[in-house]
Amino acid sequence: MIKNVIFLMPSLKTGGGNRVTLELSNQLVTKGYQVKVVYPNNSTDLNTFTVSDAVEFVKIGDYSNSRKDKLANLFKAIQFINDHYKDFIVIVSDPLISLFASSIKAKVVYRYVQVDDYRIFDDLYILKKRFILNIYKKLTKYSYGAKVSYLFNSFDTYEHFLEVSNRKDVPFKLIHPALDHNVFFNKDIRTNQQINLCIVARKHPWKGFKEFIETYNQGKISGIDNVYVISHDDLSDFDLSKVKLIKPKSDQEIAHYMNLSHIFISTSWFEGFGLPPLEAMACGCACIISDSGGVNEYANDGFNCLMYKPKNMAQMINQLDLLINDHKLRNQLVENGLNTVKNFDWKISAVQLINIMG
Repeated sequence: MIKNVIFLMPSLKTGGGNRVTLELSNQLVTKGYQVKVVYPNNSTDLNTFTVSDAVEFVKIGDYSNSRKDKLANLFKAIQFINDHYKDFIVIVSDPLISLFASSIKAKVVYRYVQVDDYRIFDDLYILKKRFILNIYKKLTKYSYGAKVSYLFNSFDTYEHFLEVSNRKDVPFKLIHPALDHNVFFNKDIRTNQQINLCIVARKHPWKGFKEFIETYNQGKISGIDNVYVISHDDLSDFDLSKVKLIKPKSDQEIAHYMNLSHIFISTSWFEGFGLPPLEAMACGCACIISDSGGVNEYANDGFNCLMYKPKNMAQMINQLDLLINDHKLRNQLVENGLNTVKNFDWKISAVQLINIMG
């Protein structure tokens, strides 16, 4: 059995994909695995994650803001692995890094698909130009033919992969994202004298925050005392004068504001899995979740959450009004949500991965 694992990451900054990688790293080292996280030195952003001292970090290249230099650092990281760690298992997940997964010369290479890589940049926020997007899509479709092993975080992600790749030979190997139940749990600290709402905001258009904040600022949402906007992103392009912006320094701070909130809203157009609503459920929030695909791994409309069609703010407002005015329904969703989250634990996800690696 190979017990040497490398996760090749794009950076260490806060994000759902990076959280999954580092949480799995934490679990693997407790099982006797040697885990290294290799990443190109392409970002100065930090994160709020707690990582075991047993996980070794290897930063490759000199920092530069140049796209050319960043790409060079990525190739250096791949070459570093090829030169020094051919006997390791290598796991890649980032959509851009995954384009080059087939060039990694390791014992086993896994591409862990955590979102619809083919469509993730369709809003042009990152790639900016349509012709660059078209090139990326062609490269992604081509890379889906690589003879590496594949992992998926949801059946929705798997279906999108099959749709684009047209492959019949890739089995569904599932590794669920999960929770640290020592951090995300219900502390029963909410007041009954007001109703607070929280949302995890990203600046990327497909995360849907723009539609929410515009709707809120237009006065179309009422009955809420405080809105906590939790984000590490620069949200200066949005009018946040009517909400409270929380820039958390730790996961514990994120969990604290979820525990102060009665309702959590997720606004994404699509998600491979979507961790924040699950974290909010664990903290005792009644959740309103956009029907964004991968969330259906845990979201059950009318049972542990209320759902609405992505971008449909009128439907979201109706669901919110329903929760604000129906205390019994809120309690029912909370109770069922707390039971749901018991099925999602990083220890379970690590066992899923270990069983696949053999």
